[in-house]
Amino acid sequence: MVITLYLPKTLKSFKSEGIYKDAGVWIKTFYPDVPAVLTDDAIIAFYAGVQRLEIPKTNTYKKLITYARTKKINLIAVTDDIVDYVPDFFSKINHRDLRELYRVTSKKEKVVIYQVIDEQQSKAKLHADE
Repeated sequence: MVITLYLPKTLKSFKSEGIYKDAGVWIKTFYPDVPAVLTDDAIIAFYAGVQRLEIPKTNTYKKLITYARTKKINLIAVTDDIVDYVPDFFSKINHRDLRELYRVTSKKEKVVIYQVIDEQQSKAKLHADE
């Protein structure tokens, strides 16, 4: 029984680097000056050549955005695993908070890179939308 519970997570650690490497190389190419990326996958940060800030288990999209802005993070790179930490992430994405920059998918996995919109820009956008 214990093997059954841990086997999927163990096998997942042996995933291919393919799309994760591609995402990291994309960051390194188009955002060479970014010092860190908030991500749920270490392979992405490794190939980007930046510090990885692990996505906290915040439980809500709003708390994650607040955390990213507080840490002055410019990029968030997420995989399908984000729902383990922030279950409402994909359903709550708001263009005032995040702008999708890059997306790559394979048969079973995806990586999406978002730019975090700072609060000043977000407030300006809110007033422009009114």
